[in-house]
Amino acid sequence: MDTNGSPARPTFFQDPGVDWCWATIVALSAEVVALRERSETLERLLERKGVLLAGEIDSYEMDATEAEARRGRRDAFTGRVFYILDREFDALG
Repeated sequence: MDTNGSPARPTFFQDPGVDWCWATIVALSAEVVALRERSETLERLLERKGVLLAGEIDSYEMDATEAEARRGRRDAFTGRVFYILDREFDALG
């Protein structure tokens, strides 16, 4: 257990920041794989039910309003991710 009562994470590198980065990368990679698999399942189900044509998602072109909304969500997400990283780096030094 660590000082907060949480299970201690294994360490592989001398610098705990490197271990933290690798743990973060592995966790995010696992999430990306899970999301891709779910997205693929949804596409296949929609294709089988005739709701979506094969390749329709790849050829989709959004309008300016949709593009702006997506950009806003992406920017907000990026801001949240880098805010956490900024806090961690500030705490290190």
